[in-house]
Order: sequence, then C-alpha cells, then structure tokens
Amino acid sequence: MINKARMKILIIAISLPIIVALLLEFNLIWRVETDNDWIGFYASYFGSIIGVYGVFEVMRIDQKKRQEERNDELFLNNLEIYRKIASSLNVKELDELKEEITKIKSEENWSMVDSSTKNKLKRIEGNLYDCNESDGLFYAIRGFLSSNLHEELKITLSSSGDEFNEPFEYEDVLNETLDEFTNAVLRNCNVELVYENLFEVSIEKNKFLESLEKNSYTKGYGDKIDAIYKKLSQIEKSKEWSDYISKRSLLFKQLSELRTYIDTRIEKVLSY
Repeated sequence: MINKARMKILIIAISLPIIVALLLEFNLIWRVETDNDWIGFYASYFGSIIGVYGVFEVMRIDQKKRQEERNDELFLNNLEIYRKIASSLNVKELDELKEEITKIKSEENWSMVDSSTKNKLKRIEGNLYDCNESDGLFYAIRGFLSSNLHEELKITLSSSGDEFNEPFEYEDVLNETLDEFTNAVLRNCNVELVYENLFEVSIEKNKFLESLEKNSYTKGYGDKIDAIYKKLSQIEKSKEWSDYISKRSLLFKQLSELRTYIDTRIEKVLSY
C-alpha cells in the first residue's frame, strides 16, 4: 500500500511540471517570467502541495493499517465463535441452518463479531425462507400448482351479491385447496434432497389419490387424477422449480463466500 502511495506521489511530481510547461508553451495560462523570482515561487508552491499530499497519504495508509491490526487482534480474541460460525455453515439441508444461526446469535460473545460477518449472516438468514426445504419447497410446489393446474383444480363458486350487484357464479381455485394439494405432494410423494440443489421427485399415483380423498378440500378430484399426475410429473422442468433452485444456488454461494471470508481471516491472524 505504501509503495503505491509513493508511486502516485512520484507520478504527480513528474507530471505536474510537464503539464504546467505545456500550458505555458501554448499560452493556455498566464506566462511566467523565468528571469525573476516567480520561478522560485511556483517551485515552492507546487512542492508544498506535493509534500502536503504525501503527508496525508502516508497518514491515511498508516491509520488504515493500525485499524486492520486492531480488527485482527479483536478477531483473534474471539476466534472460537468465528470457528463456530464457519462450522455451522457446513449444512446439507437449509432447514438445519436457521437453528444453527439462532444458536450462534445466542452465544455470549456474539456482540464481538464484526459487522461484515453479521451483515453476511443477516442476508443469508433473510433468504432462507424462500429456498429452504420446508417453506421454500412448499411455496415452490404451491406456485407450480397455481400456475399449471388451475383448470384441473378450479371449482364453481357463487357470489351472494348485494344491494348493488346480482348474485353470480364464477370459477376459481380455493387457497385452501392449493394448500392441501401442496401438503399432499409433500407428505405422500418422494421429494428427496440428494445434494444442495439436486432433488429427486417421484410420485406414486395411487398413493397420492388415496391421500387426496382423505381431505375435504382435495376430495373428488379422482376423475382428473391422470391429468394432475401427468403435470405433476413435469414439476422439475417448470419455471417455479427453476426459480426455487436458483434461489438455493445463490444462498449456497453466499454460504461458501462467508466460509471463505472467515477461513481466510483465521489463516491470516494465526500466521502472525
């Protein structure tokens, strides 16, 4: 860092007289009489500017270096909790991670963790809901059902009307129906997490139909089970599934980056 600062000062010191000379040569600024004391004045003036800049640059670099040393010392004194954080990020299922983060945040010396690590963990925690194996998976499947099985799941509903509107009938899918269909998929179909973002989804039609008949919101769809089953078999190729997997990929990337950040700092402070 200091070498870079010196290089900048050297470049400025060499370039400035050349620039001034060119400006004078082409009458772009006032002409300086070189046979009197003005040349000494300009030399002193520009030299002072360069000197002051150099002092402030060195002070800035020195201050930054001291701050880094203080941060490293604080990191070293709280090394154990950083190791726990790094260890907690090594999960196969994201549902486990929320509990691990909660444990970390309850540690006595959590307040000593640096703001950068806390912010990274906060972003990870905020993204968990959309891509874990419980809520994230539920809404990925529910979104697929809503977008792709509307025709199969819709029923005729009635509006009672009021003093301004006549009663009328319309077709739609109840939210309760979507929720219970999603739960039926999760409970009775084999959605297996193989590794991070690799899922194997298999659906047994008869078992799935049997589970639907046990719930009042999903009962009565037996005559449409072939169409429902066919579309469900394509869930891994859907936009909703792709979005879910993309969110998981991003989160696992964030986990990897935070682990690398912590491991690099541990290696650094232990090398002193």
